Formats: sequence, C-alpha cells, structure tokens
Amino acid sequence: MKKILEIKNLTTQFEMEDYLIKAVDEVDLTLHSEETLGIAGESGCGKSVLSLSIMGLLPMPPGKITQGEILYQGENLLTYKPERMRTIGGKEIAMIFQEPMTSLNPLLKTGEQIAEALIQHKDMDKHQAWEKTIELLDSAGIPGARERAQEYPFQFSGGMRQRVMIAMAIACDPRVLIADEPTTALDVTIQSQILRLLDSLKQKINSSLLFITHDMAVMAGFADRIIVLYAGKVMENASVTDLFKNPLHPYTQGLLKCIPLLGENKYNDRGKIRYLHSIKGNLPDPRHFPKGCPFEPRCPFAMGRCQEAVPPLLLVEKAHEVRCYLHE
Repeated sequence: MKKILEIKNLTTQFEMEDYLIKAVDEVDLTLHSEETLGIAGESGCGKSVLSLSIMGLLPMPPGKITQGEILYQGENLLTYKPERMRTIGGKEIAMIFQEPMTSLNPLLKTGEQIAEALIQHKDMDKHQAWEKTIELLDSAGIPGARERAQEYPFQFSGGMRQRVMIAMAIACDPRVLIADEPTTALDVTIQSQILRLLDSLKQKINSSLLFITHDMAVMAGFADRIIVLYAGKVMENASVTDLFKNPLHPYTQGLLKCIPLLGENKYNDRGKIRYLHSIKGNLPDPRHFPKGCPFEPRCPFAMGRCQEAVPPLLLVEKAHEVRCYLHE
C-alpha cells in the first residue's frame, strides 16, 4: 500500500521551569492510503501531543519538536513555513478534536464555522459555501440540517456537536483525517453511531484515518492496525488481529485485561464474577523518569536489565513489533 503519512524518530518535549517532559519520544509510524491506524494508551501517554505535532498546532513555547520528520506524501511538514502549513491543515490533513464544545466557537453559528473553511480552502463564495455546509451536516446525520446550521453550539447535544466537528473535518475532502478521542464522554449508543459515521465518510472521501483512543474495545472492530504508546514511546505495533490474538508487551496485555467481559467469560473457574482488572501504579513522574524501560516500575515481568536501558523496538513476527526484552 502507498504511504500517505510517515513519522520518523519524532520527539516532542515541553520545557518546564526546572525539568523537561518528553511527551513524544522517538516515535516512528506509517499511515498507508485508506488505512485506519489506531493509537492506543492511557491518558498522558502522548497521543494528543502526537496529533498536535502532526497538525502544527503545538503551543510553542513551552512545546518544541526537537528531532525527527513528519513526511506527508514524501515532504517534511516540519520544514514548512506557517503560511504554507495553513494551506495543508484543514484541507489535506484535518482533525476532529477531543472536546467539541471547547473546539467550536460559541459566538458563531455552527454553519458559519464550517462555511469558513470552505471559503478559505475551496475558493467558494458565501452562497456556495453555505449550500455545501448544509450538505455536509446532512451527510453527518444531523436532521433538519438547513435549520440547525443557523443554531449555535450550545443548542446541540454532545453527540450532535461531535457530528458538527466531523462535518467540519471532512469539508475539504482531506487525504488524512485525525480523530482524537472522538467518542469521549458519549454514551454507548451515540458512540457506535459516531464510529459508523466516521467509517462510512472515510470510505466516501477515500481518506486515511489516524484514530486515537484509550478504549481498546473500540479499537477492536474499527482499526486495521494498532500502535500502543506508553510514556511517549511505541511499545507495540501490530495488526488489530495479531494484537488481540497475541499481545506481546506486558502493557498491552494489561490494557486488554481492562476491557469489561460479557457472558460466560465474566466468571472465573469457581463461578464468581471477575472484578475489573487494573494496571498497578501510575505513569512515571517526568521529573524522575526511569533510566530503562518506562513501564518497568509497573511491569509484573520486570528484570534487572529493564532498569538499565530502554529496550529496542524488535520485529518479532511479520509486521509485529514490540519493545520488550522478553522477546529477544
């Protein structure tokens, strides 16, 4: 498959008063044409910072990309001047932000916010942009799109605001669509509707999707491939089938155990209901970051060498990589 987006050795850090936070630490990933790549991990693992780095929306200072490349169709976006990057963001690469209420301008009608992108990137006049906006809202599953385009964000429910964000993101038929926790704070029914909508619209505009979430259960039926991040580092990279069938990293295994079980699987051998699994401990303190593997303090299989150096990312099986000494 053709590579549409490639990240090489990317490091993004935040300079605090007396210490540095490496939110993204030497990350490599490849997104192919019309592929859905999942980025999974706990809150604070660097998923959102990775997406903001790609979009050129990282607040600087305190944020700073210190090394690496972000290649879009072979061209390094980090070499682009802000003016040129603005022609890429929203048109070639678009993003659905995590919280639609804070991402939408409360002072502007929802339709005006979508039309603005069409006027800027598609050279439409106001009438053409407004009619296209109605069409986009309708395709995003918003009933009475013409009337609702005249309403303000506070008049929409959480699920409807997320649909507005999706309509805005696909307005210019982007080649790459980044969805940062698009189903956060939505109930299960609305979550399912949003995922189906994303998948259908992705196929309609033939785009590639970078899907960010902490919910492994959501990933199972949605992504083609999954990258597991922990403390800014790639811990495992595999197809969704391989990852769920044979998770290799102890952190990935812990994440999968956290998925609530249904049916007979929720009972143990003695017929008692299993309690929800949790991974002991917390993410490492950035002021006292481990010298070796960042997951070592929480790992049930930790060895002495895990404290000494960060394991390399090893190719264990075909297209299945893991950063763990257990698989050398």
